[in-house]
Amino acid sequence: MIESFETHRPLWVASFEVFVQAQRSAELREQLAAGNEEARFGLAALLEGIDEHMVDERARRTVGSFYLALMSGLVTQWLLDPQRAPSGGDLTEALRTIVSSVHGTEETAERRNESTKRRYCAMPTHRPRSRN
Repeated sequence: MIESFETHRPLWVASFEVFVQAQRSAELREQLAAGNEEARFGLAALLEGIDEHMVDERARRTVGSFYLALMSGLVTQWLLDPQRAPSGGDLTEALRTIVSSVHGTEETAERRNESTKRRYCAMPTHRPRSRN
């Protein structure tokens, strides 16, 4: 996909130009928003290796939106500074680091919760004595 940024550079630049114009035209903004919805389905299908009709609403909203955000940011970086824009390998390494970090954070939180439960469950309960 990154190769298309150079091959189709005028198309990508035109896309950014139309985004600016859409700020002054509700009709154009609606058309672009509809295009983004289609892009979410298409990107989810393409990058997950499945048929578009197999992409459900949740995958479109989550996976498709993630890919669209990633691609938009990557195009922006590449158009402005292709020499320092991340490569596919850079993105893969970054995603592995992020997933590992999130997974590690979840494990740490689970251990902390278990430790807290054990500590509080082991504490004696203090009940006020009856005054009778």
